[in-house]
Amino acid sequence: MGKKDFSFDDINAELKALNPMGSIMADSTFSEVTEWIDTGNYHLNACVSGSLFGGWPNSRTCSIAGPSGTGKTFLVLNSVKRAIDMGYNVIYYDSEAAVDKDQMEKFGIDVTKVNYQPINTVQEFRTSVTTLTSKMQEIKRVGGKTPKVMMILDSAGNLATQKEIEDAKSGSEKADMTRSKVLKSIFRIIMTPLADLKIPFIFTNHTYQTQDFISRQVAGGGTGPEYAIYCFILRKSTA
Repeated sequence: MGKKDFSFDDINAELKALNPMGSIMADSTFSEVTEWIDTGNYHLNACVSGSLFGGWPNSRTCSIAGPSGTGKTFLVLNSVKRAIDMGYNVIYYDSEAAVDKDQMEKFGIDVTKVNYQPINTVQEFRTSVTTLTSKMQEIKRVGGKTPKVMMILDSAGNLATQKEIEDAKSGSEKADMTRSKVLKSIFRIIMTPLADLKIPFIFTNHTYQTQDFISRQVAGGGTGPEYAIYCFILRKSTA
């Protein structure tokens, strides 16, 4: 029997069978930013994209962090309005019960294009996003069309865990050491599917000053800038 060669083309064929998202880099559009979504603020557009007329990238995860009252939700709602104007449908996960229909309508948002999801725990959020993205990826794999979607989480730091709820019911005062681990797991799980589907994901988070000798501004709830490609820290005016 003659020797059978195994070429790079053969490798490509094997890998394609294993991972439909992969390809020769020359043909890959997986991580490409194919659209920029106006943030509603020219200065912020320039900071994110390098252009006054750019904005949030459609295949990246971005974070807006800052103390309470610095305008995180204001920026998010402006972005939602611009995204809908560009043909996006928005899934708005709200862990603070701080946004309602009247508020969105004041921003000029078409509320028929927003699916509002009150969310309480990190487990609920993880299940919702993974279930939805898995279904959309299945449709995409067989040549079906999926809608343009933007996802918002307002806010990541306010998500509870199922353990916290159970401890509250039982009266336990033990600190929940699982929260940070579950949050990190969520971001590891959802990043690739979101990029595959070109779903921009924007999440807000609270920050606070530590009581260290040299005080630092850190993100609450075990979430922070390390999870986002772009993170903007808002600060309260001292004026």
